[in-house]
Amino acid sequence: MLQYIIQLDQFLVLQVSIFHTEILDSTMIFLTKIWNYSFLWFFLTIFLILWDRYRFIGYILLIWLSTDIFIGEIILKHIFNRLRPFQELNGIVLKIPEPITSSFPSGHTSVSICFAIIFTYFFWIQTKYWVISIWILAIGVTLSRFYLQVHYPTDILAGIGVGIICSVLAILLYIHTSKFSISK
Repeated sequence: MLQYIIQLDQFLVLQVSIFHTEILDSTMIFLTKIWNYSFLWFFLTIFLILWDRYRFIGYILLIWLSTDIFIGEIILKHIFNRLRPFQELNGIVLKIPEPITSSFPSGHTSVSICFAIIFTYFFWIQTKYWVISIWILAIGVTLSRFYLQVHYPTDILAGIGVGIICSVLAILLYIHTSKFSISK
């Protein structure tokens, strides 16, 4: 079963090159660079921390995005130490600088999904358009990693899983601490 998943992963990564065009290449490179060079999610988090009304939400995001990165980048990537597609498959031409960490799970994906879920929980009623924009960016960043052939589909799925787990834990902790502070 594991061998079948690995073969499917490799097949899908090689097939994505069929869809490469100049416009898609530019778009996906831009989406990946949003995370690489500006740490968009952390800038938005710092913005919330500086805004008095949303400071507590900003702290929650900061703690859980840091936790997400620690789990994915420090723990899981070192446990699995999976090679990236361009490191083990022939015929892949990178369109971005070569990533230096291992492939599993996708850190771009986990942080993007974690941020989007927490942001949705706190802001859906007030700012649906911002929430939708955040999800478009999160999904775009996620897809860019597969499109640019720096992650396998299972890396992306694992990143989604890490992002979901961290965001759900953040929300549950918030709910628990809110009830505790209200009951006092």
